[in-house]
Amino acid sequence: MVGTNHFLPNNWSNNLYIPRSVQGVVHKAMWYNMLEVFNQLDAATTPTETAVAILRKQDIRIPVKAISCGVNQDEFYPRSNWDPALMRRRYRLARDRAVLLYVGRVDREKGLDDLVDAAEMLVDEPIQFAIAGKGMYRDMLMEQVSNRGLTHVVAFPGYVPSEDLPLLVNSCDAFIMPSAQELQSIATLEAMSCAKPVLAANARALPELVEHGVNGYLFKPFNAASVAGIVQLFLSKRQRWEEMGLAGLEKARPHHLSNTIQRYVEWYESVIGRSLLTRTLQPEQRVHLSAG
Repeated sequence: MVGTNHFLPNNWSNNLYIPRSVQGVVHKAMWYNMLEVFNQLDAATTPTETAVAILRKQDIRIPVKAISCGVNQDEFYPRSNWDPALMRRRYRLARDRAVLLYVGRVDREKGLDDLVDAAEMLVDEPIQFAIAGKGMYRDMLMEQVSNRGLTHVVAFPGYVPSEDLPLLVNSCDAFIMPSAQELQSIATLEAMSCAKPVLAANARALPELVEHGVNGYLFKPFNAASVAGIVQLFLSKRQRWEEMGLAGLEKARPHHLSNTIQRYVEWYESVIGRSLLTRTLQPEQRVHLSAG
């Protein structure tokens, strides 16, 4: 039996509004519950080396392999002849501003408050944050934006159907991911596969995808001033946007979905072979194999 892990306690505790004073105890209990299940398996996968390191720190006792979630690069690819105005008009996005797109769940742990706070600092800059998706926090964010007079700087396209998403990504100038709780971020990979620069939080697994100054920029997590500063830096480097996008495309190529499928097949075959081997070993030999 092989398990695949995408779990982080923060993704639960932030949305449940658990007080910071008890989060440590709650997170420990969550990890205990997760490991109680996973340590009964033969092996596990998780999307990145960062995620592998997190599991090992939590004392997982089975072999763990980093296998990318992958991205369908037959759908997400650069469309140089595409007219961005079509999607911008459909989703009511600015056509005279640099549009920075976020796609994903609109929930509390995604760090979207930082985008709203940064927007207030950038109110005179020619940019627009587009927060696409749905979630429990969307109405509260929209109310914040309205109350602060930021509707021209922050837009909410809502849920984007799969047939529109590659076109919308191609219609924006960059992708932005403020979440500090990403074990990979498929949406970021999709944007990179469309040759878009990425602005992302310098947290968890995002630095595995974004190399600062190469295919985008990293900002401090939970820091709206850092977000605003990086956006201003990005705006000042317009001549490098295409270069950064192409660098991101190259970094995304190994994450092609066919590579992910092949790596899963190889890992499953390896685990099957290991499981057959352990049945023939003495108990002390099995412990040594598991540790390896």
